[in-house]
Amino acid sequence: MPVVDKLPALLRQDLESAFVDDLDNVFDITNLRHSFSQQKLETEMDLKRIKRLKEKFRLINEQLALHQLKAVSIERPLPHGNLENSPSHAPASLNDRSFIILHE
Repeated sequence: MPVVDKLPALLRQDLESAFVDDLDNVFDITNLRHSFSQQKLETEMDLKRIKRLKEKFRLINEQLALHQLKAVSIERPLPHGNLENSPSHAPASLNDRSFIILHE
């Protein structure tokens, strides 16, 4: 089985020819592990930033929706009587419809 005996040496030669200048990094698991751990830390920090940003946008959306709801209720007080047929249940403007879309 001469091929099996020579296989590691042949593979090593192929790798050396492919990575002439940078062969040490091919077999440097410690360097690779450090690089991956650094990328993991950066990704985790990015995730935390994104979560904080998402929460800020949620709060802003909530405040805008609340402000919009107050503005609509001030402009159009609810009439007495049958509420289902009242015009106050229909969107008054594009802003009212956008409020509904934001909360789906």
